[in-house]
Amino acid sequence: MRPRHSWHLVTGEYPPQSGGVSDYCEQVARGLAAAGEEVHVWAPAAPEPPGATDGVHLHRLPRGFRLSGLHDLAEGLDSCPGPRRLLVQYVAGSFGYHAMNLPFCLWLYGRRRESLWLMFHEYAYPMGWRLKPSHNLLGLVTPAMSAILAARARRIFVSTPAWIERIPALVRTRRPIDWLPIPSNIPTSIGTPVSSPAIDAVTKDPGAVVVGHFGTYGPYIAALLDEVLPPLFAGKPGRKLLLLGRGGPRYAVGLVARHRGIEGRIAATGALPAPELAAHIRACDLMLQPYDDGATSRRSSLMACLALGKPVVTNLGDSSEPIWRDSGAVSIAARPDAGLIVAAAEELIASSELRPELGRRAAALYRNTFVIERTLETLRRIASEEDAL
Repeated sequence: MRPRHSWHLVTGEYPPQSGGVSDYCEQVARGLAAAGEEVHVWAPAAPEPPGATDGVHLHRLPRGFRLSGLHDLAEGLDSCPGPRRLLVQYVAGSFGYHAMNLPFCLWLYGRRRESLWLMFHEYAYPMGWRLKPSHNLLGLVTPAMSAILAARARRIFVSTPAWIERIPALVRTRRPIDWLPIPSNIPTSIGTPVSSPAIDAVTKDPGAVVVGHFGTYGPYIAALLDEVLPPLFAGKPGRKLLLLGRGGPRYAVGLVARHRGIEGRIAATGALPAPELAAHIRACDLMLQPYDDGATSRRSSLMACLALGKPVVTNLGDSSEPIWRDSGAVSIAARPDAGLIVAAAEELIASSELRPELGRRAAALYRNTFVIERTLETLRRIASEEDAL
């Protein structure tokens, strides 16, 4: 019997570095190690010393993924017994050189002989006449980098099927591509009840409906929230708004300045530790999660709401998978249109019976489709098939 490959996860971030890819990579690494696999993680330098963590061999690269760091990575990989499998967690922006680390892509393409598996968390930066020239430059360079990696990869994984059509057709016909949804990175069970000024502010009035939003308040989603929130809250004093995630306090100040009728009914937390974040989501009656490109499985903010069994109002878009329309697990608007999203939210707010039912469906969808165990099962099954060849 041929020996099993050892897993070598190559990532631009890993705890204690913050970020969705960091949290995801830790879940995958620890899950594989817990299943008895030999797992190594190669990541940029961070405060803690290198060593094994929950069975994961963590290797920090002081010089990151710059040219000098690639030499360190090559020496480290070569010192580990083979056969080795590289599982690259790819987001162009996490590997340095201002998201244009072409040397890293060429190094993987031409210098490494390991079995290369690619997980595209993002495939390429967008382009558009409204974007800055620097963003459009990234829109030119990043798809070329991704195409180089895809052409070299033995297996390709995507965080959303929307990325598949961006992969060159010649590669798509020759490489297996699998969907690996991004699971929630916050706990689904909460022990001791959590109290905070934000929770107290939105729950102090009996009978109030607490609408939550969890995100980072980037320009596109913030613009959509600006259109949705005023009509949803104007003249409705029995509704409270809880904004969760980094950027929330800043966005709340701007929202109140632009729409005076909403002051006194907003609380914003900023970034929170995962257990506290889970408790704050639980305090909401429903979550309002509009996305300019639509609900997708790569949105960890959406996954967190589903995992906690909260009723969710969201919308379809160019990147949405059919599951959001077909599952009946979320209240869904047909497109990122403020009027349609407000109408979906109003229907959910008006029905105290529909909300818990939708929450149960959300939790069931998450358990059946998105939990990390599904990702681990897929990776280990495909690895067994490769090891048997």
